[in-house]
Amino acid sequence: MRYHPRVPAPETPPIAADVLVIGAGISGLSCARALVDAARGLRVVVVDKGRGLGGRCATRRVGDQAIDHGLAFIHGRDPGLIAALDATPGALAWPTAVVGAGRPCQPRAFAAGERRFAFAAGLTAFAKRLADGLEIHRGARVVALAPGLARAADGRRFAAPTIVLTPPLPQTRALLGDLRRDDLAEADAGALRSIDGLLRMLGSVPCLTAIAGYPRERTPPAWDLLVPDDAAIQQIAHDSRKRPDPAAHVLVVQATPRWSRAHLEEDPARWSAALLAAAAPHLPDALGPPRFVDHQRWRYARQEGAEQLREPILLDLDGGRRLGLTGEAFDLRGGAEGAWLAGRALAERLLRSPAQPPRSPRSDP
Repeated sequence: MRYHPRVPAPETPPIAADVLVIGAGISGLSCARALVDAARGLRVVVVDKGRGLGGRCATRRVGDQAIDHGLAFIHGRDPGLIAALDATPGALAWPTAVVGAGRPCQPRAFAAGERRFAFAAGLTAFAKRLADGLEIHRGARVVALAPGLARAADGRRFAAPTIVLTPPLPQTRALLGDLRRDDLAEADAGALRSIDGLLRMLGSVPCLTAIAGYPRERTPPAWDLLVPDDAAIQQIAHDSRKRPDPAAHVLVVQATPRWSRAHLEEDPARWSAALLAAAAPHLPDALGPPRFVDHQRWRYARQEGAEQLREPILLDLDGGRRLGLTGEAFDLRGGAEGAWLAGRALAERLLRSPAQPPRSPRSDP
């Protein structure tokens, strides 16, 4: 991966590309990876608002210990995805010890034929493998969009005849709203209004997450994943069972969508304490109180209503510009597998119909 600093001078010209992919989650990375691997000589640039890669395939570190605080694992059955996961260093089958009478967040993950993956170094290992060799600009939060042009909050600008949007749908809709205010041809404006109407029907599910670390000498749970029948707790992942020599026992507690919505705007210290208190009855008494706690608020943890979309959107705009929309909501399978498939599906469409040169330049967004 070639990372780039976030201190450009405001007067510098736009960074030019053939395809600009906004978002370095699994969908954006799989789309960019497929475009580059096709060896068509395209310059593909990926931009992301964060410092890390992978979106909800998120791993943080406490000391030297990796902790997955977004997705607990990746699952699927698509041969291409399985091959890519198998080829990522440190891949392991996880979870295997699953207990509880509740309903999993992704019930299909435990269906016959599904494979489940985690990584000793954390789920970001898969994102980093997809990103290897890609041109990625991090810390670039896109705040303005025009056909063929994007501007980040720090002043960086990017120009490409084809722009691909992969953020969560509320953020994508905000960028489309900015684009609709541009001087568009009536047909283009009408198409964007129709797309916005479709996206408005879809929902995003939040997930509040608490992380608790316990001293190594205490007795941890014997399971990998607990799915309780509980109004507050969606699942508890015994994250440290993925690690070869963990310094601490670490549990990642994720709330149900209803509980998350009810507490979404509260102070994180308050809701994380309440979430850990709700989890306590499900844990061994010998585990005792945690040594450290942390939290993560996932405002857009997953998408609902993918049956409305089924496939990515590719819109031809006036002047030879193109706009693509993809992400997990654009594939019926959803989750990380849906994100992977939707990203690659859009890449295949782009490769089948290369962009035509623009007939006239556009102004800065």
